[in-house]
Amino acid sequence: MSKCWEMLYKIGHVYFLFNIISDAAVAIWQKGSNMDDRYLNIPSELSDDMRLTPIREGVAAERLQGIVQAERFAEGKNLHITAPVCVLKREPDDGAAIDSQLLYGERFVAYGERGQWLWGQAPRDHYVGWIRKNVVAEGHLDATHQVMSRGTFVYSEADMKSQPVMKIPMASRLVVTDRVNVRDTDYLKTDRGWLIKKHVRPLSKSARDFVMVGESMLGMTYLWAGRSTFGLDCSGLVQLAMQMAGIAVFRDTDMQEASIGEAVELAPDLSGLKRGDLIFWPGHVGMMRDSENILHANGHTMTVFAEPLENAVKRISYLYGTPRSVRRPFALTGQVSNPAEGAAPIAQAS
Repeated sequence: MSKCWEMLYKIGHVYFLFNIISDAAVAIWQKGSNMDDRYLNIPSELSDDMRLTPIREGVAAERLQGIVQAERFAEGKNLHITAPVCVLKREPDDGAAIDSQLLYGERFVAYGERGQWLWGQAPRDHYVGWIRKNVVAEGHLDATHQVMSRGTFVYSEADMKSQPVMKIPMASRLVVTDRVNVRDTDYLKTDRGWLIKKHVRPLSKSARDFVMVGESMLGMTYLWAGRSTFGLDCSGLVQLAMQMAGIAVFRDTDMQEASIGEAVELAPDLSGLKRGDLIFWPGHVGMMRDSENILHANGHTMTVFAEPLENAVKRISYLYGTPRSVRRPFALTGQVSNPAEGAAPIAQAS
């Protein structure tokens, strides 16, 4: 059995903990409080980045008054996302480039509008862009829980045989108002319907190991600009995994490279790395599973994939060069390098 497990681990097809929820999965969750947002302090090189600064065409967020020059300063309108996933676009046009996504229940602050589009900022990671009006409701959601499985259905009744209302991804935020047990299955009530309790966790609990969260997404489909378990890109994988461990980080690779943890020198022979280290190429990032193997969402396999770092470096360097930097999250002290020895806690929300 141990040899079989080792083989599965090496080829990167370990599907456990989040996609098949069981009592054993509960062990990786720990009590926390608010998100650890130390990595959302905007570094100097991103201080005037338009992806993070809500100002355009002479209009700026009211909170920027006295900091930037603008013809008008707009008071933000608090909203929350009501679609399972919605796209955040660079311009108010269906054909415009997609920069990111927002998930069910997440907050959005609108500062302007054009036609059926709203322009504003996502407090989750400060990303600025356009979303459609039909995917939001007024007010910020005072969420109590979030989805911790790869996805879960919202049912019309407290019965798995009832009509599903929708499917929502990991990290969707919910307000739970009631709990019932039907045929030995616990259900939680929300304003949109009922969810399986085992797929949800209170916001006060976070995963102990963000790499283990990433490992639960092995085989998931790659999607450019995606940051949900319905499809995600390389930096979306890092952001979502760390978010589920109670660590808030920026959205794009260059932002993550400039803000997360401390720089670690990459040896010519790729030695000295730890589980949880983040490896950056121009426009790409992956997380180390141990001292030799990397986990990343990539356009080569079009999946979340695990492989020896040496193999990834050889393949990626043909187009993009060798890794540019390594960042080590500050909370990685005492981390084990071999997952078979058991995953040590990486972070606890403070």
